[in-house]
Amino acid sequence: MSSLFHEFDWLRALRERTPHSTRVPLGIGDDTALVEIGCQPGFGRGCLITTDMLMEGVDFLFEGTPWTGPSLRLATPREAGRKAMAVNISDIAAMGGTPVAAVCAVALPRRFETAWVNQLLEGVREVAAESGVALAGGDTNRWDGPLVVTITLLGDPPLCGPITRSGARPGDWLVATGAFGGSLLGRHLEVRPRVREAQELLTFGPVHALIDVSDGLSQDAGHLCDASHVGLILDADAIPIHADARTLAKSSGREPLDHALSDGEDFELLAAIPAQVALTLPATLAGGTSLSRIGEFTDSGGLQLREMDGTVRPLSRRGWVHG
Repeated sequence: MSSLFHEFDWLRALRERTPHSTRVPLGIGDDTALVEIGCQPGFGRGCLITTDMLMEGVDFLFEGTPWTGPSLRLATPREAGRKAMAVNISDIAAMGGTPVAAVCAVALPRRFETAWVNQLLEGVREVAAESGVALAGGDTNRWDGPLVVTITLLGDPPLCGPITRSGARPGDWLVATGAFGGSLLGRHLEVRPRVREAQELLTFGPVHALIDVSDGLSQDAGHLCDASHVGLILDADAIPIHADARTLAKSSGREPLDHALSDGEDFELLAAIPAQVALTLPATLAGGTSLSRIGEFTDSGGLQLREMDGTVRPLSRRGWVHG
């Protein structure tokens, strides 16, 4: 009998079975890969490469999309195109990099007319233009299935090299941009990649590790722990809870903090920063994005939550898992 598919277990096995290439200093397992292209191996900074596939019925819903989950706001084709590009740019931000160029492949449902498709691609172009990304090509197909949009994005790493998930050290503080929870009320269609915020963080001092929150705060904080082989204590009273989480909690029967920890699709940044640097960070970055110190990395203990009364307990990782 075949076992059930679990995304993170499958990716771990794939990484273990994939041969190393000297032209790929950073491969499977981070927000982007780093590939040495157009330079002699070992002598260039390389190129950041990421790809994300977004699907109707998973990442956005349209009129007529089969759906049995909770009530969600329907997306316009323009919003779907914007999200498809923005989530890829968020991956570049999570490496401290600068997005440069993209190719886009789209499987278009036959039920959508030309005007609808034009709006979808206009959304892709809008976010590309806002972020200085050149659209370099792609591919289109028509079929009877749902909409599928796949964007592959290339970017420049920062001068210090890409900021991976694996550099967090015991004693580092976990710093977060923005606020968390309740994204499915509409923010999941209004992704704002934190490219400038990541680059501004680098001006204050070293950033040891970085990730963007797509799967959920607890899930992605756990990814930092796994990659860096450290523990982490999150402070419940320091986690910024979005107003959407408080709104959603009124009807969900769950606490706002629970939504903040597990809803996902926030696309904020989590950064492991040395304590002496974290203490100097402003409460708000130049563009108006808030910064919060929400936890501390430890040498062991896994992922934990410090309650408001000071009690520390294990924290389960919850959020989105493809499976």
